[in-house]
Amino acid sequence: MSPRPPLLRRPGCPLRWVVVSLCLGCAAPPGAPAELDELVRYLFREFEAQEPEVLGEGLQNLDALVADLDLSADLDERSWKLAPINADDLAGITYPDRSLSDCTTLALAYGSPWSPSAHTAYLILSDLSVLGTATSYQRSFLETEDPACFAEQSCDVLRTENVITRESLLFSMSYRQRKDYRWVVLPEGEWGILARGWLEESAHGDADNNHMWQAYEVEVWLPTDRGTTRYYASYTEIDYAGISEEIGRSLGLQGAEDAMIAADEWLDAAR
Repeated sequence: MSPRPPLLRRPGCPLRWVVVSLCLGCAAPPGAPAELDELVRYLFREFEAQEPEVLGEGLQNLDALVADLDLSADLDERSWKLAPINADDLAGITYPDRSLSDCTTLALAYGSPWSPSAHTAYLILSDLSVLGTATSYQRSFLETEDPACFAEQSCDVLRTENVITRESLLFSMSYRQRKDYRWVVLPEGEWGILARGWLEESAHGDADNNHMWQAYEVEVWLPTDRGTTRYYASYTEIDYAGISEEIGRSLGLQGAEDAMIAADEWLDAAR
């Protein structure tokens, strides 16, 4: 795939995706869901889809759901709870043998002034602790010797393994996360980024009283005429000593928001 410049959304309503079958008898992939719960799971499940329209339509539908949000509003007004993820959505990956119904869910939308292509500047770093979101955040790249190919769009997919340590007054924990990214062409020809992350094994705190039993996440960068609409969703089973599920969810939402702010601040400083 040759390098492409970043594209911005043109004014007006999105065009409907038209799928043209290139071979007689080829079945068109099922349409992407329009409802948020199903759509987020669809994006995780179909991440490896070979047909570009599968994920393109999914990102278009997500774009339609968040397009009218006030991204400067309070976090409560642009965040959601989701229905649980299920085993069919996780086919093809390794994950802990835990009940998926025990996961706490959260999702939020956020507006960034930077284009999706600009955000690749930190996605290809080996040391993401420079963003200030973790005590240590070391990234290795699994299928490429030069991750810059993803920033240049000369490769479609970036597969990573991350060793992350987070410390606070409430807990200290290190864990290993798989996270993959891919460029997705939207129906109008713009390019967005889709990511999915997961734990292959549960993680436990140093004192063995804090546990991250399982975690799955979807992250999206959608191009706009103002920069990027970022979308993040997660399904996690976490047991932090003395912290209720609802407080844990609130901390997770604020942490995700803080990470997006930190990425913008890093891009501002690197400009």
